[in-house]
Amino acid sequence: MFRAVATGILAALLVIACGSTAGSPSARPSPSPSVSLGPDESPLPTPWPGGTVDAIIVLAAADGEIAEAGADLQRAAQTEDLDLMRRAATGLADVIAGNEPNVGALAAYPPLAPVAAKYQAAFPMMLDGARALSTAIDTGDATAIASASQQLAEGLRLYGALRPDIGTLAGRAIEMKRVLVK
Repeated sequence: MFRAVATGILAALLVIACGSTAGSPSARPSPSPSVSLGPDESPLPTPWPGGTVDAIIVLAAADGEIAEAGADLQRAAQTEDLDLMRRAATGLADVIAGNEPNVGALAAYPPLAPVAAKYQAAFPMMLDGARALSTAIDTGDATAIASASQQLAEGLRLYGALRPDIGTLAGRAIEMKRVLVK
C-alpha cells in the first residue's frame, strides 16, 4: 500500500511537471552560420563575459541530466521502484547543487538576470524536493514522500518554463565560444 500511494502521487505529479520536452536544448534552432575570417582578421570578442558563456554551456548540458533524472523518476513511479526513485532524486539533487555557481554567473550579468531569476525560483524547490524525497523514502514516510513529490513537481514545472531560454542561449554561447577559438 505504501509503495502504491507514494509512487502513484509521484507519477501523477511528474507527468504534469515533465510532460513536454518541447523547448529542450536538443530542440533549439541551430546557431546562425558563421562568417569566415580572412588571414588578417580576428574574431570579435563575445558580448557576454567568458564565465557567463561557460555557465550557459554547462547549464545546457545539465538540462540533459535533469531530463534523465525526470525520466528515471517517472520510470521508478511506474514500476514502484523506490530504490530507483531515491537514486534519481539524489542524482538530481547533486546536479542542481553542482550548478548553483553557474546560475550565479548568469545573475552577475544584468542582461541574463531574468533567466537567472527563473533558475533561482526553480532550483531551490527542485533541490529541497529531491533531498526530501530521498530522506522520506529512506524513512518510509508516505506523507513525506507525497509532500516532497509535490515540491519537486512544482520545481520541475518552474524549470520547464525556462528550458526554451537555456536552449536558445546555449546556441548563442556555443557560437561565441567557437568564434573565440578561431
